[in-house]
Amino acid sequence: MLIRYANGAGLFRGAVGVGLFGLSFPIAWCAALLLRTRGRLQRDQLVAAMSISLMTALFLDGIAFTIAPWIYSSTPDALQPAAAWLLFGVGAFLAAALVEERRR
Repeated sequence: MLIRYANGAGLFRGAVGVGLFGLSFPIAWCAALLLRTRGRLQRDQLVAAMSISLMTALFLDGIAFTIAPWIYSSTPDALQPAAAWLLFGVGAFLAAALVEERRR
């Protein structure tokens, strides 16, 4: 839903789009901390747990982008920055999990 509303508001264009990409890092770090603390994970389990959840989410998003693109945007051209942001976010989440796992 965030992608749909961000596309509609034009948040993937211009300097706001760069800010949206930059906002991925603090969100990813908070998610890694939350997953580690609430999931009561051991030191070497964080990257695996984050990978499993991200793999499932990215797989389902990929299916939805292909089969039902109208869920995310009204025009197919607007899907490219949204897909790039989604892949960038997955990388940010994995990097945050890796750093947090090695930090402990």
